[in-house]
This record gives sequence, C-alpha cells and structure tokens, in this order.
Amino acid sequence: MLNSWPLAKDLQVLVEIVHSGSFSAAAATLGQTPAFVTKRIQILENTLATTLLNRSARGVALTESGQRCYEHALEILTQYQRLVDDVTQIKTRPEGMIRIGCSFGFGRSHI
Repeated sequence: MLNSWPLAKDLQVLVEIVHSGSFSAAAATLGQTPAFVTKRIQILENTLATTLLNRSARGVALTESGQRCYEHALEILTQYQRLVDDVTQIKTRPEGMIRIGCSFGFGRSHI
C-alpha cells in the first residue's frame, strides 16, 4: 500500500503533459511554470515508485506504467469532476418546506 496517495493536481499535470506533448506546453496550459510541472511529475513518480514518462529531445512518451496511470487518471479526474458538480448542484438547489397560506376555495381549485 502507498504511504501517500497521488494528488488530483498531479494526475491533472500528467494528463495535460500527455495531451500537449511537452512539459512546457502543459505548463502554459495549466498557468504554471515548467519547473512546477516537472516537480509535480517527480512527486507523482516517487509516490508511485515508477517512471511514468520517457523524456527525450523529441518530447515525452508514456512508459507502460505511465500509460496505465494516464488511463486511470482520466477516469479519476472525470469522477472527481462529477463529484464536485453533484455536490455543488445540491448546495445551489433550493431545498426545504414551503408553506402557502390561502383560502380553502382558492387552494382547492388552484393548488
């Protein structure tokens, strides 16, 4: 079992690197520095005790472990977004009992 769990932000960084093809492009998309992106990937690789990306002058490529991590990251981030959307929707949806006072005749014919 892992000593610590990967952070959603680290998984998001990995996904963005794969989508954009480079650390610098991922950093620009995420509004972060390339050093931040590099550090988050190092932390993710250390947490999982494996290399996720092969880096070269031509760009980056996923290792076998990286491919599996990427696939799970997509699922996790999708589920996380659903969680946030669901909880936010509950918070913004009106709730509670509403009482309406009216005459018996009006209530019977309109409510």
